Amino acid sequence: MDKFTNENVTDYNNNWLGRRGSKVDLEIVKSKIVYTQNPFTCYSDPIYLYQLKDINGHIILWSTSQTVPDHCKIIAKIKDNIIYDGIKKTIITRGTIYAL
Repeated sequence: MDKFTNENVTDYNNNWLGRRGSKVDLEIVKSKIVYTQNPFTCYSDPIYLYQLKDINGHIILWSTSQTVPDHCKIIAKIKDNIIYDGIKKTIITRGTIYAL
């Protein structure tokens, strides 16, 4: 499985965070860069696709140019809820990172 949960499959919560469009307050305990898109110009930052895990074990996807540390707080809106390989994931957007 290509998740954080290589050690233990029951390490995550297979539920979504909430409804589409709602605001969420997340405490992130683990972050991993899944994909990097390099810009074609030197005037913009690269865009990273992060797979995050919150304190309750939810799996979150976020595409951003910011650097996300392993332990932080993020306030964002839910963009969509998806199922990939049988795992429920929540996509967030418009997030702000705060230090813990």
